[in-house]
Amino acid sequence: MTEKSTSLSACGALARQYDSDRFFSALFAAADVREKLFTLLAFNQEIAKIRSIVSEPILGQMRLQWWRESIEGMLAGKPAPAHEVGAPLGKLLKAEPQLAVYLFALLEARERDLDDAAFESVGSLAEYARATSAPLLQAMGEVNDDMATGYALVGILRAIPA
Repeated sequence: MTEKSTSLSACGALARQYDSDRFFSALFAAADVREKLFTLLAFNQEIAKIRSIVSEPILGQMRLQWWRESIEGMLAGKPAPAHEVGAPLGKLLKAEPQLAVYLFALLEARERDLDDAAFESVGSLAEYARATSAPLLQAMGEVNDDMATGYALVGILRAIPA
């Protein structure tokens, strides 16, 4: 009997560490799509953390632009960037190039992170929340249409103690 590997890819480890609910939801997916979901989650984490790791907004803008250009390059057949999320993202985009529209939408939404001004209203905060989460969930849904069910099951499991 062969032993089954339980180690996670770099994207899986990032997803587990920084987005555990969606990570556990992805575990409900079939094995052949699970890594695609982990890649989307890891990409989201990479761009979501930008504001917290740069000292100046211009540096964050440069990182967002680097991701845009990297995605454009991968779509044009260029090699993926040397980055722990780059190679898996390149593989994902080669298989499912239509997902790029969601990645670009997430990058555009993350521009707001670089503006230190307060949100003008609850409505503008809600719009930001939608813009930074809906494209991710839409991409995940395209990869696996049962993703919403998995996410709901994780929520139910978390509520059991209550």
